[in-house]
Amino acid sequence: MSRYEVHWISGSQDKFHGVFDTLEEAQNSVRDWWNKNNYTPPYVRTIIKKDCIVWDYGLHNAFYVFKNVENLY
Repeated sequence: MSRYEVHWISGSQDKFHGVFDTLEEAQNSVRDWWNKNNYTPPYVRTIIKKDCIVWDYGLHNAFYVFKNVENLY
């Protein structure tokens, strides 16, 4: 089973957001945070890389990174 870590990256900051059992749960955790904080991104662009999935959500220096960590936990 794949598990995913969520990180919010902004410049040199890397804030750990949590570990989730599925990619869907990981992505929903970000959406839940946005809803809780009354934030609506202008867009969400998904970038698929070799070792992670990145969400570019409209800010020029901040991204969400979903890392597959199935072998780490």
